[in-house]
This record gives sequence, C-alpha cells and structure tokens, in this order.
Amino acid sequence: AITMSTGCNGVDCVRYYHLYLPSSRCYSDNSTNEDNDITSAYILPMVMALHCYGCTYQTMLEPWRNMAELKSFVLIVPEGLQNSWNAKYCCGYALKQNINDIEFLHLVIQDV
Repeated sequence: AITMSTGCNGVDCVRYYHLYLPSSRCYSDNSTNEDNDITSAYILPMVMALHCYGCTYQTMLEPWRNMAELKSFVLIVPEGLQNSWNAKYCCGYALKQNINDIEFLHLVIQDV
C-alpha cells in the first residue's frame, strides 16, 4: 500500500491506495528515444476502482487485477476511511467527518 496524509479536514488520518502494474508495462532497452524517455507506446490507461461502503479494498483489487493484466491498464484501488467514502449523502465515518475524498482521489492520480 502507498500512504498519503491528505483530505482529512483536521481529522488525524493516513490514507492508503494500492497500485497494480500489468506485466505489459515492462519494456526492453530499445524502447527509449534519443532523450532516454520511455516512448508513448508504453503509456497505459488507468482505472480507479472504489470499494463499496463497508467493503475493503480487497473486494476490488482481486477481481480487477486479473482484468488489468488482461487489458493492460494500471489499476489504482484507494481505501476509504473506515471502509467508507464521503459521497455527499452517504456513508459512514467519511461522511460524518466531512472527509474530502475528492481531494484524496485527485492526489492519488497525481501521485501515480
């Protein structure tokens, strides 16, 4: 898991997300241009899979990891605080604490 401390609105919290990179992201020494940059042929799409309220990240990681490998995309699976997300009208701890999950998700994307 990769950790971040953000989106907590004054609540002491550490945020986590899990990253899965498919084997297709591996490249040979011949896949760089004269500036030693990885060519655009190795840029992969990203999918972010959010677990449901009360579920854990594993409920998304396990089934989506196989799909990421099959379809060659980067899989990001963030963890909601106490298995919850602040979805305006729902649900649980994140809603009660007014956790800024949108900020967290934006920062995860920037981090990846």
